[in-house]
Amino acid sequence: MLPYRRFTVSTPLQPEQATVRLHRAVRDGNDIGGWVQLESFRITPGRRAHGALSRLNPYHPVARGRIEPDRDAGVRVDVRLGARPLRIGIAVATACALAALLASDARTMVVAGVVVLALHCALWRYGFLPLAAHTESTLRGLLGVAASSPLTPNGSARQPPRAAHA
Repeated sequence: MLPYRRFTVSTPLQPEQATVRLHRAVRDGNDIGGWVQLESFRITPGRRAHGALSRLNPYHPVARGRIEPDRDAGVRVDVRLGARPLRIGIAVATACALAALLASDARTMVVAGVVVLALHCALWRYGFLPLAAHTESTLRGLLGVAASSPLTPNGSARQPPRAAHA
């Protein structure tokens, strides 16, 4: 339940083309902030789309990636999505400090710890995962790659339905 996700995008673009597309998106202010260099980037999509509260959300994903030439053709972009650890640490420390101030005995402290853990789970589920999916979709769109095919419960790619023959 760590706010972390990893994926790879393969695209027929050349490394310079992929870098230019990402740089243009950041430069033009298309709801994306961060920086892009020739072989790496750090961007945060969706800041305006999700309102002012996204700036306060310690679980708002940050995409860090490397752009590498692929052996076959084009480039491979390895992306790590993660939350800002310092913000999460500050939020947890604040919650623990408040719990310690309010706790009168060990039992209350355990209950406060459970509440902090439940809050972390809720923020991970509703604050990180949906924004991580949005970030992945945004990056795939910028690199000109369709979203990955839906997966079946066993992890294999779902086959499209066959047309009926008359």
